[in-house]
Amino acid sequence: MTHTLSDAQWQRLQGLFEQAELLDSNAITALLDTARESDPVVADALAAMLAAHVNWNSRTAEAVGHLSATMEVSSVGARLGAYRLVSEIGRGGMGVVYLGERMDGQVQQQVAIKVLHTHSLDVHTRARFQRERDILAGFEHAGIARLLDAGESAAGEPYFVMEYLRGATITAHCDALRLGIRARLHLFLQICDAVQYAHGQLILHRDIKPSNVLVDSSGVPRLIDFGIAKPLRDGIGVHVEDTHVAHRFFSPVNAAPEQIRGEPVAVSCDVYQLGTLLYELLCGKPLFDLHGKSAAQIEEQICEAPPRAPSDAAAAGEVDAARARNLPHNTALQRALRGDLNAITLRALRKEPASRYRSVEQFSDDVKRYLGNLPVHGRRGSTLYRLQRFSQRNWRALAITTAAVVGLLVSAGLLIRQQQRVELERDNAVTERHRGEAVTDFLVDIFRVAGPSSTSGPDISVRAALKKGEQLLDQRADLDPRARARLLATLSTINVDLSNLDAAKAQALRAIEVLELHKDSDPLLLADQYQQASGVLMMMSNLDQAREMADKAVQLYRLSHAGVLKSWYAQLISLRVQRDSGDERACAGVESLLQEARTVVDTTSEPFAMVLRFAVDCRMKSADGLARSVVELQDAIARVSAQFDPNDQMVLQLKRRLALVFTAQEHPDQAMAVFQDILTQQEKIYGVESWAVALTLGGMANIAYQRHDYAEAEKSLLRAQAIFQIVHKDRASADIAETAYALARVRDFGHHDSAKAAEYYALALDIVRKIYGSHAIELGWYAANYGALLQRSGETVKAESLLREAIGILPPSDHNAARARVALASICMTRGEAAQATELFNAATAGIAEVQREDPSAADGIRQLRTYVETSANPATH
Repeated sequence: MTHTLSDAQWQRLQGLFEQAELLDSNAITALLDTARESDPVVADALAAMLAAHVNWNSRTAEAVGHLSATMEVSSVGARLGAYRLVSEIGRGGMGVVYLGERMDGQVQQQVAIKVLHTHSLDVHTRARFQRERDILAGFEHAGIARLLDAGESAAGEPYFVMEYLRGATITAHCDALRLGIRARLHLFLQICDAVQYAHGQLILHRDIKPSNVLVDSSGVPRLIDFGIAKPLRDGIGVHVEDTHVAHRFFSPVNAAPEQIRGEPVAVSCDVYQLGTLLYELLCGKPLFDLHGKSAAQIEEQICEAPPRAPSDAAAAGEVDAARARNLPHNTALQRALRGDLNAITLRALRKEPASRYRSVEQFSDDVKRYLGNLPVHGRRGSTLYRLQRFSQRNWRALAITTAAVVGLLVSAGLLIRQQQRVELERDNAVTERHRGEAVTDFLVDIFRVAGPSSTSGPDISVRAALKKGEQLLDQRADLDPRARARLLATLSTINVDLSNLDAAKAQALRAIEVLELHKDSDPLLLADQYQQASGVLMMMSNLDQAREMADKAVQLYRLSHAGVLKSWYAQLISLRVQRDSGDERACAGVESLLQEARTVVDTTSEPFAMVLRFAVDCRMKSADGLARSVVELQDAIARVSAQFDPNDQMVLQLKRRLALVFTAQEHPDQAMAVFQDILTQQEKIYGVESWAVALTLGGMANIAYQRHDYAEAEKSLLRAQAIFQIVHKDRASADIAETAYALARVRDFGHHDSAKAAEYYALALDIVRKIYGSHAIELGWYAANYGALLQRSGETVKAESLLREAIGILPPSDHNAARARVALASICMTRGEAAQATELFNAATAGIAEVQREDPSAADGIRQLRTYVETSANPATH
């Protein structure tokens, strides 16, 4: 019985036939079975068409074979017009692409030559090839490969000549250079411009995929392969194929749903395919994994299954994808793609053409808005769209559920609460506006005192202006408490930058006093002030008070449900004081904070960089920790330098930690190179007498000390000491203590100047007792070395007290502990206390080599002590 197919059945038949062309016999059988379940008439027609198609192909192949035997076809070495075919570049559905060279002697030129071979010379393929040639001939765009020539071989094979692009596919290019997300988006925008140009010429590409976008040697992405391109309308000089007999060569994974269904296509088809390209550029995975799926499963996946968000695909992907985007791990990539990039990509990939971006221009405009930190249009209507898709898939369940929830949705309580919220937000906005106006007025008043009309004259210093500002603040009784606190905090911050720490501390504590009287009104602001004060106190080495303030800040942040993005600095200060007090558990806390920071903050941000730097400090005693730190620091430096200026303060701080790690690994040349680079930039940015410069000089002095260049080490340390004394004035400072200790070691082990070394050791010890207390590891180091010096000088009573204090603080593995035990054992030897001397010497054995390496002059005393210990153990031998 003959059946007349409806238009819908014809479209269904066309789509199934095009799918079947790409399948093997087993898959075709499965496709027919699936089709027969839903529409036996279409399935029967499909079976008849496929049988006729096989018969036609067989007869055509036989005829072409006979024809080819009598014709000379092109191949490597053959000449086509002015060109010689050098090598095969690739094969496609219609022909072969060769690398060609111009042979007419006019110019030296390498080109790409696409040839339609004799076995493809059927009428439809030839027409499609001609259409591609005509399309390219009408294009003149930097993002589209140019057509140079065209013709036919002696065998009647049509060919055309294009410029030869040396480069890689856009995905391979981006991965090879480890381009970040923003760099990839800029390349993508260039492709959008090329596609938009083609649309302006009324041409659809219809096969946009990574392999059809090549990045040339100059870094410009170029769109190629218009083999299945289609005019947007007839009558523009390009023949349009008959839809019902067209072959399909597009890649299914990049195909739009309407292509899979065999429906008419429009601009939205290219928008969708650009979406699949963007998807892969962002997360490193194709939109769908179609491997091993049947034709029916492929159609269902593309036409029905909602695409996974790029961020979710990134989270489940290989870590190599994140590293190829210059990010350390999948979590960082997932975080980078969340929000706007997800929304932009998923809007382009909507199943219904009308729901996508209306044009490529609108699509690319949203990407530009993202790059410019502007709201993107991709998020508009996204919720409604998802609801529509959900309702289409679950309409029966929704029909039942809707009746049950209608009553709840019309509750008047929602409107009342909304009105209350609006009124509250309005009142808060008015309050903030008044507060902002008060702050602005105050700032104007500060700078007015520095104006020409001021009695102080026009050249009043910044410090004087700040002092005047604080006086004005005391006179402003009308200021809101929160505005007053914020202004005090601002003055404190400026004074920190000016190294005026006493004033900074006083203003930070005053801000807290103001807010503590109104703590219920703004607990988060009070937490911020506790945190700021803790930082100032930490710089002043007021460790106990710094930790007290930091802990208060952390507690308030937690009560206010503020995350690590708010509380990281306070947590870090608390952990640092904990570690400096000798509690090694603090380092485990820092590693936990670092992992938490990775999940919520940008890994190029100051929070992440500061936590990483302190984590590196904690790893200094572990070879594995040092090796891991080198990798993490180099990665962080590269990422921060790429996003910001390479001389950014954060970059310099990370580089300083890297230099310290190289020093700990005993790679002095690498460390010195990094320090020298840092010093040059710091002197330009901060001046030659800045705190940062002094820290770098200390690091360089340590390397010179390791090289036994004691004169250079002392020169750097004396310069650092002078800077620290200017910065810290008369305050007890860890910076001054560490510098004095380093100078003492240079004088002690480098110049053997016991008197000057003793002065420096005494200064370092006095400071460290004041700021760290009685259990700090630094106290153990300083006491061990000072005590050993006093023992060699004959001051055994004072020496013994310091040496026993050091042994009680330092872990046995510390070589300074070995120095203290050797010195104390020598004192015991002079008193004839053989048992105690032996016990101390044996306990020091593991660190004796390091003691002698640093101070070769100690070898004689150690040799004498060893002989004494051995003699005491075997008295009969002497």
